Amino acid sequence: MNYPSWTRRVLSVACLLSSAWSGRAEDKPVTAPAAEPVVDMPQYVVQETRVLPMVKSWRYVRVPALVMERGKQTVVVPGYEVLSNVSEKNTRLFVSEIQLRQFAGAYMWPMLVNLQPRQPLVVIFDETKQASLTPDSSEAIAWSGDPIAASDAGSADFASGAFDSGAWLVEAQGVSEREAINSMPIPGEIVEEASSRVDPRPVEKSTFDIGSRRLPLPPGYVVLTAREGLIAAQVNADQPLASAEKPTEEQLAANLSAWISVASLQNLPGGAPRWFDAGLHRLIELTDVTPTRLAFAQGIVMPAQKRLASLQVVLAKTGALTEEEKLVATAFVHHGLYGDNGKHAEQFMKFTERVTKGTLSDALFKECFGKTMKQVDQELATYGRSFSAFRSIETRGQMPSMPEFTVREATQSEAARLLADALITQGKPDRALDELRIAYWRGEREPEMLAVLAALEERLGSVERARKLSGALMALPKPPVRVLPVEAKLVYREAVAARADGAKLTVAETRKILSLMARAIREGQNSEEVWAFFSEVVLRSEGKPHESIGAFLAQAAKRYPGNTTIRQAVEFARVKS
Repeated sequence: MNYPSWTRRVLSVACLLSSAWSGRAEDKPVTAPAAEPVVDMPQYVVQETRVLPMVKSWRYVRVPALVMERGKQTVVVPGYEVLSNVSEKNTRLFVSEIQLRQFAGAYMWPMLVNLQPRQPLVVIFDETKQASLTPDSSEAIAWSGDPIAASDAGSADFASGAFDSGAWLVEAQGVSEREAINSMPIPGEIVEEASSRVDPRPVEKSTFDIGSRRLPLPPGYVVLTAREGLIAAQVNADQPLASAEKPTEEQLAANLSAWISVASLQNLPGGAPRWFDAGLHRLIELTDVTPTRLAFAQGIVMPAQKRLASLQVVLAKTGALTEEEKLVATAFVHHGLYGDNGKHAEQFMKFTERVTKGTLSDALFKECFGKTMKQVDQELATYGRSFSAFRSIETRGQMPSMPEFTVREATQSEAARLLADALITQGKPDRALDELRIAYWRGEREPEMLAVLAALEERLGSVERARKLSGALMALPKPPVRVLPVEAKLVYREAVAARADGAKLTVAETRKILSLMARAIREGQNSEEVWAFFSEVVLRSEGKPHESIGAFLAQAAKRYPGNTTIRQAVEFARVKS
């Protein structure tokens, strides 16, 4: 797995620390293999009678990450863990569509991909719960991903103003037709290791027959939530209403891809305006992806009979947009990024950034576009009814085969862990703990599940249970990644409890705790919570932090400007240096 360079540098933190501180019955899926060791743990003591719920049958698929070389840039598309109660056939179709969308994202919107957290996305593919068709949830577009983005990793260089210039999106996507299509890289050969690496190969531009229009799905089919470095998607595969058609696997995968891509915009300082989110979401969702062809933003956006919403109203919206407002937003984003062969893209991104920070005005329109808002609004009325695919690329014989995957019966440990992760992202740690405890009571002992159980036990105050779990897991030849922060917190708890209030940690104690955290960060545990705890330990130490520690914390503070603990640690490191 390729991580941003700042993350790779964290690998050296552990070394520096020593000197720096003075399912369904009709299908028969493959049975889960015994791939992991089983940890021998004592039974929980239950103080009251409890009838455990019936065991539910789930299917499990692991989709590896995709690593693609795109010019000088390495694009890493996070993988997925899918828990499904849909038939094996439809689960396989859905996962195949996900893989195509992984490739499309790496090729057509790599900048958005590079803003995504590196942890595998948890997908609950469920046909037993009807889609609610509820309005957009604020949780669905808010997450904390890799906490610090670095320009040399291909991410937006916030310090140099790359967002202001629009380079973070325009250059990464190659949105201008002035860049010859046949000079753009396309994957050739896949070598599957822990992830899948794709080498580039040029292709030629071709025409694209629009054919049938695939309409975007309304809200409620995919609900994306994120917390604590975890991202989960509830994908509702059932028929939402008696009068509505059941969505296809292609539609669901496209909708999921759009949610993930747009949500990554919230990793930019200040996020992005709602109209930009909505417009880009629809353009990505309407991208046609097959094994032989990619067509970005296919189809006509605004039918002639539609009454258009005012552009001024759309740009001023801070809440959910109506359907008509989404159509206008989509046309405006497409026109800004891709109209006239992309020549407006840089100014459009400057406009977007200025709107995010300041006030919308005619003067701003004239400065960025040389036209009034009314003139741009009138242009959109024609543009939005006439554009089709911005770009179509024939990939027949060029796109490599995606890695093989297996649809098999999920173990109860896997089901409990993934359901618990989904509940954690929804802000329901108590229910997540319940899922894991039930699996534990049933005798499940897979290390990955126990690591999540240990984390929740420690978080909710069952320290002794957490200590027993963590101790057993740390004794394994390769402890699960998610137990490392748990062990660090338990060591910290013990050290703090052994001294008077306000007393500092020794250099040896600090080294032990931060060494564990460095290992966790190296393996991709890069949430705000991880850096807040890292900062808390630094503040409590009697030693002098190495200047590199201060540099890491300064970047974390930039990523999480509202976190008081991280800001205090930055100041502490600066004064101590």
